[in-house]
Amino acid sequence: MEAGGLSQYWQENSVHGTTNPGWIVIRGVSDNADEEKGHSHHELAARNAAHVLSRLLPYLPC
Repeated sequence: MEAGGLSQYWQENSVHGTTNPGWIVIRGVSDNADEEKGHSHHELAARNAAHVLSRLLPYLPC
């Protein structure tokens, strides 16, 4: 949901006539969104997302 809002804002506020720079959203999933949902896995989810970003950086244009 947050990524959808970010992409909509980016498109609505972009400068027309120029190429928008690319961007990527990496999310850390911390629960199953069920009745047992909690905050106990937020740090692990953040670490996993950071790890994915570190692995992708060499492939992203500067």
